Amino acid sequence: FARPGPRVAEGVELLAHLARCRLMTGRPEAARAVTTRALALPRENAVLLDSLGVVLTRLDEQALAIELFDQAIEMQPAMPSLYFNRALAQRLFGQLAGAERDLEKCVALNPGHGKAHWALAEMLPRGPVDNHVARLRAQLELSTPGSLQEEMLSLALFRELDDLARYEEAWPELERGVACRRARS
Repeated sequence: FARPGPRVAEGVELLAHLARCRLMTGRPEAARAVTTRALALPRENAVLLDSLGVVLTRLDEQALAIELFDQAIEMQPAMPSLYFNRALAQRLFGQLAGAERDLEKCVALNPGHGKAHWALAEMLPRGPVDNHVARLRAQLELSTPGSLQEEMLSLALFRELDDLARYEEAWPELERGVACRRARS
């Protein structure tokens, strides 16, 4: 078999973009039709499979979305965002153990992935044994002041400290996260 040329790759990319646009403009059935067309083309790009998986997650197509995320991760196992997106889909579909595993893998690949830390913090209440307070504090030390990363890490730390009833430590982290958001907007 010959490898598809650039026109096929561009076609899949265009269809994935079009599916996302149709979904964002409130046309889910049109998004589903475009996604179906994209899936008929060769599946060789992990990022595009991930994008289609996100669309299918929003269309509540659980099995196919997870299948696409699995294929994307198989192609690019060192890409943290693929684990993050699959984790969000799993969380939405009630697969909390898988979501937590994928978020931990995302953080292992990119310790500064603030959104993954936040998703972990908000997914389940944390206790004295299973919290990530030390890890979050270490990452905050490395974050750029005023960045989205600092915001997400601060909010995740707030959430975990709040779960632990350590309110006096939690409050400054909430203030820090909100201040980062305000500074960027």
